[in-house]
Amino acid sequence: MTLRVISISQHSRKNHWCDNACQEYTSRLAGYDGAKFAIEELVLKPAPGPPRQTDEQQKQQEGKALLDSIHPSDKLIILDERGKSISTMKLAEEIQKLSDDGTRRVNFCIGGASGHSDEVRSRADYLIKVSDLVL
Repeated sequence: MTLRVISISQHSRKNHWCDNACQEYTSRLAGYDGAKFAIEELVLKPAPGPPRQTDEQQKQQEGKALLDSIHPSDKLIILDERGKSISTMKLAEEIQKLSDDGTRRVNFCIGGASGHSDEVRSRADYLIKVSDLVL
């Protein structure tokens, strides 16, 4: 199964700490309960925000790009401040269930400055909150 992190950011993360983290966690996941995991990253460019367009227009444009980047059979986990708080163990259990059910790719999506559009939220299989902090 592939775990993919999709973020909306101005900054390319090539040769960045994130690459090292992905490699580290891929090695930790290798052979976990016989499952094979790969980790990918996709960085989408942010849409223009205020004053060029409203926050809502920005969310709509970024949401379309995000939804266009995922396959209909993919699972979508939205990281959002309005999501449900879950423990690391619960998240691991959910990912294991998805793997056991034959899910090929799980997308973890980090929204842009204005957050996620309603369309993205409605497509989400899970809406989780990493913390009360907004990054």
